[in-house]
Amino acid sequence: MSERGNVYCGISEEQIGYTALSVLYLQAKAADAVCRIRKKQVLCYSDLGVYQILFGVKDRKILEQFSESVLGALVQYDTRNHTDYLEVLYRYLSTECSVQQTADQMQVHRNTINYKLRQIREILQTDLGQEARVQIYLAYLIRDML
Repeated sequence: MSERGNVYCGISEEQIGYTALSVLYLQAKAADAVCRIRKKQVLCYSDLGVYQILFGVKDRKILEQFSESVLGALVQYDTRNHTDYLEVLYRYLSTECSVQQTADQMQVHRNTINYKLRQIREILQTDLGQEARVQIYLAYLIRDML
């Protein structure tokens, strides 16, 4: 499928027999969607990682509710206060929680990132421990796929 001139191709697993066709179609469709998210031209279903689980959830409401319960307060805060905390937190998690790398990416001083992270912890009422970081990152992945 194409999107503004880009061509993406999602590839399902291999199975023999027409009875698996609907499952293979859904796998290829999921791989195609992740191609768009990751900006890759070709992706096999077997390489989707956690997206296999997320696309396996039939009831999208469950995913929406999870994402909202984890990130909703931050989204609302950003909207009301014109802040960039959602982006700061995403970049922080994407840099393996490196304040310096986050600051470099956002072209601000590391103290600015530390201040924003304190605010984020307060808004989300979390210490950003390992379990919280996993939940938050999953919520970001869900936001990307919905």
